[in-house]
Amino acid sequence: MNSSKKKNTNEIPVMTLSDVFETLKAVGRGDQVAPKWAGKKVYIGFEAKEYWENIGFKGECL
Repeated sequence: MNSSKKKNTNEIPVMTLSDVFETLKAVGRGDQVAPKWAGKKVYIGFEAKEYWENIGFKGECL
């Protein structure tokens, strides 16, 4: 329904929050099977994807 197929199944999907909610509601109603990303990480917008991919964790103690 709202989840799109990706060429690389390991790629984290980028969706809007409303698309995520609509997909979850459709699964709850039984209109759709759970998508492959269910229970995994989903980026809510391209800004979030860019942010989390560019964070560097240095592992330094304060």
